[in-house]
Amino acid sequence: MLPTSAETLRLRVPDVSTTDYVVDLLTSSLEKHGKSVVFDRVDAEFNMARQMVLFETGEGLDLIWRGESPDLKQKYLEVEVDITDGLKGYRVMLIHPRDRDLYKGVTSLEEFQAVGTVAALGAGWNDVDVWQQNDLKLQEFKGVWNPEIYHLIALGGRGVDYFPRGITEIAGEAALHPNLLIEPHLGLVYANDFRFYVTKENAELHALLTQALKEAEQDGTLLEILKRANPDVYDPDKINIDGRTIIPLSMP
Repeated sequence: MLPTSAETLRLRVPDVSTTDYVVDLLTSSLEKHGKSVVFDRVDAEFNMARQMVLFETGEGLDLIWRGESPDLKQKYLEVEVDITDGLKGYRVMLIHPRDRDLYKGVTSLEEFQAVGTVAALGAGWNDVDVWQQNDLKLQEFKGVWNPEIYHLIALGGRGVDYFPRGITEIAGEAALHPNLLIEPHLGLVYANDFRFYVTKENAELHALLTQALKEAEQDGTLLEILKRANPDVYDPDKINIDGRTIIPLSMP
């Protein structure tokens, strides 16, 4: 955290796909505590390893957000608020149009397993471990998985039946692949959201973010900003999150 006036914070953050949402969330949350925020966005081309060096040394980043992990909780100070209200671990399936109602009436993990369909996943993705933990069939694709996965599902009968995608990204992908369909009935959900992390040397910032974000969660500010950032997710005529049956998946 860079030196500023008592009312203004200056935060160096990674410039990634979720940064606009993070900026909006932190700006709104901290304003209620009398703090304005100036954000310095660090080059998005830095790989993850380089970002972590900048963060750990305090020489380039003041704040990161990552999926929850025991290692991060031990090494850094975690702000214990789910940044996307669970959306990070929410998967919706891209499917062949003929399977539109294949999962209609499925209400449990056991029933989903019994359908026997096979997920397509990139090799080494975190979702691979989750699918294996829940005894779900899958096929891993190494190297350049895109556009192979989309193509195989569109062809049908090629060993994979669905592509589980993040609920916040699936609408954009479906628009690029009109020969596929967003499965309309289910949400495959596991509990692992983004959390903010700061270094242990930055305890003051951690305390401020914890207080501000917990209040934003309780008073509805977080959900309001989340809905504004992801309108398709909550639109009943599009992804319709509120109309889906949740199939809970356990974490490894």
